[in-house]
Amino acid sequence: MNLRLDHVAISVHVQRGDPQDRAVALPHADPNNELSPSGPGIGPSVRCCDMSWLAYLHPALMLGVLVLGLVVLREGLRMRRARFLRQPFDSRLHRRLARIFVGLVVLGFGAGLASMGWLRGEAVFESVHAVLVSGVLTSLLLAASLGHWLERGTAPGWIRPAHLLLGAGGLLLALTAAIAGFAILP
Repeated sequence: MNLRLDHVAISVHVQRGDPQDRAVALPHADPNNELSPSGPGIGPSVRCCDMSWLAYLHPALMLGVLVLGLVVLREGLRMRRARFLRQPFDSRLHRRLARIFVGLVVLGFGAGLASMGWLRGEAVFESVHAVLVSGVLTSLLLAASLGHWLERGTAPGWIRPAHLLLGAGGLLLALTAAIAGFAILP
């Protein structure tokens, strides 16, 4: 049995217009059967159903992460006050919640990239929100590494105020990024 596929061509017609009206079955739309990648500004997106509601999932979850960040900040400031007053304070809650917070910020950063590039088909790093969030991620990761150094007990004296400034500054930048993020909602 001899199969020859050199005369077979697949043609797909793509309507360009409202993203809700797109019904594309294959990732290529070239009548010459050449595969053209889809992505921001390159070609049509392949969807099986309406997933526009997913674009709102990232902002909603990140608002919850910001609330968690404020709780972490409050616990850190309570620890600082207790240290200033020379009172004992249990730092386990701050350390536990801070780990969860930084992990969720990293996941949220990835989810934001996926939301912009995959769901919305827009350029990923062309907004003020993306620049601010990159600063947030850098600041919080540096604060987390300094916090880990503090936790080991071998940190020099300048680490504690640097940890405070990076953590609080990162959270302030995150609140600013949240405001900037509302401007790019669909």
